[in-house]
Amino acid sequence: MTTVEYVYRVDAPAGSVGWRPLGERYRGTVMTDTLPEDAEFVAAGVVRDLATEWDHSGTGIHHVRICVWRDTEGVGPEDAECTVEVQPDLDQLPDA
Repeated sequence: MTTVEYVYRVDAPAGSVGWRPLGERYRGTVMTDTLPEDAEFVAAGVVRDLATEWDHSGTGIHHVRICVWRDTEGVGPEDAECTVEVQPDLDQLPDA
């Protein structure tokens, strides 16, 4: 088995600037030992953890992007092995 290190970062939309990192709390490294555990596996775990956090805090789903790189953090989705964007369901938002 080969151990692989994946690095992830959670970004939030920042208007005309594009995206901005949410901070050190939303960055991390995951080591995998088996072939099925790839960048998509890491991204799914991050989404699961975020969903649990949002559920416990009662804040609902946030619009975020998770980028996963192999070995070292890159710039953005252009050099990521996997990118997942999570968006709230606009049909489920309360009326203003």
